[in-house]
Amino acid sequence: PGHSVESDDTFNVYCRKGADAIEIAILEDIGNDGWGGGVSSVDIKNALASDPTAPVTVSINSPGGLAYEGIAIYNQLASHRGEVTTVNEGLAYSAASVIFMAGDNRVMHEASQFGIHRARGGGYGKSTDLLGVATFLDELDDLLIDLYQRRTGADRQQVVQWIDGTTNGEMGTMFAGQDAVDAGFATDVMAARPAEARAPVEAVAQLEDRCRKSVLPLALRARREMIDTHRIHG
Repeated sequence: PGHSVESDDTFNVYCRKGADAIEIAILEDIGNDGWGGGVSSVDIKNALASDPTAPVTVSINSPGGLAYEGIAIYNQLASHRGEVTTVNEGLAYSAASVIFMAGDNRVMHEASQFGIHRARGGGYGKSTDLLGVATFLDELDDLLIDLYQRRTGADRQQVVQWIDGTTNGEMGTMFAGQDAVDAGFATDVMAARPAEARAPVEAVAQLEDRCRKSVLPLALRARREMIDTHRIHG
């Protein structure tokens, strides 16, 4: 059995409660966009409330979004009483990188990227108003630098260089799988399964039989036809 957390009939956060674990998928921008999209801290709070002590796995593929929503989700996960594993399914950038750092175990897929940068924002008004915005962004940067330094164990000046952008200018710095581990942002890299470890032809045939009346038959038949062609011409 499982349940989903939804907003305005848009499927933003997938949450499945198993026998002794919770699985959450964050696959959109961070923060409610006002149009029914985005993942909010309310969504995650509701998902975690289903079992305050269960182990949690959070899969992430997000370009980021609102900084303080990312920080709130980080705090919710970091204070959860069960073990938390975050998995980068493709991209954990900006506010999504903050969420990724909440994991006790932080896993990068072999083909995934992690990225950090300085906070961005804007304003309108008098010079004093704009100076206030600059001060706010500086303070937010300090908060993020402290968080990344604490979780990676890296030297503060090194984190500042990364957040300033040693590879991508104003975009900050991007890390691929093993690079993220070496820098301390991740704890493990998940390698792709070798071809011989994947489902054999017989297993695909059995799956097709089970799913013949489901919404997937056309795709499975196409897969079966491809396998049959390979048998004939391979």
